[in-house]
Amino acid sequence: MTHAFVFRFTALAAVTLLLAACAGVPTGNPGGTTDAGTGARNDPVSEFESRQRDQAVALERQGQWGEAVQAWEVLATLRPAQYRERLAEARHRADVLATERLQRARAEWKKGDLDAAEQSYLGVLALQPEQAEAADGLRGIERARNKRDYLGQPSRLTLTRKPGARIAPSEQSIELEHAVMLSGQGEYDEAIGMLQKRVDAAPRDAAARRALADTLLKKAQALQASDPKAAREALQRCLKLEPKNAGALALLKKLPVG
Repeated sequence: MTHAFVFRFTALAAVTLLLAACAGVPTGNPGGTTDAGTGARNDPVSEFESRQRDQAVALERQGQWGEAVQAWEVLATLRPAQYRERLAEARHRADVLATERLQRARAEWKKGDLDAAEQSYLGVLALQPEQAEAADGLRGIERARNKRDYLGQPSRLTLTRKPGARIAPSEQSIELEHAVMLSGQGEYDEAIGMLQKRVDAAPRDAAARRALADTLLKKAQALQASDPKAAREALQRCLKLEPKNAGALALLKKLPVG
């Protein structure tokens, strides 16, 4: 749940509570007479509405359309007919700006400018807190940074290593950590590919075999509902590495046959 969504929910809840409280508060004038001037000043709903409207207008002038939408939503909850059009206009402006920022983020991501893309995606979420592509983009940036950090100099050596050359222990450790990290992020196929190469090159590497079996099991668990056939294939590969793997055996029994 995003911070903006929490703010919006809290603000709307506050309006609801304010209206409910005012409905049960006596006016303080049992005689039935009213003073138009003092009555308006002492009405908590009117005072709240005035402050909220001033804030919404100020946010629009500052170009903070995401926050302006939230402010108009509160007012539209209070008086729908009066503020519906202002809310619709603010949402339209926010949507246009979010689209521009999203297009910019895509271009920056494509160029490999992760820092700029991150700021653009954050700008999209400030306007549209539930924008799925922007949220996925930020997760992708984090994965890309992790890969870059884990690759380092030893893994660049891996790219230029001659076939059959012995892998240094330090490089083995970094490659294994990288694969485990990818598995933890749900990048199962990439992790499996890296680990399978390790196992093919060193069939007695117990750590690599264990990590590969564990990743295959995780992949099967992730696919058991959406793709039972692929899940079964992953489990069968897992059991070739560890025939007594209890998790794989148990999951295999739960999968539909066929």
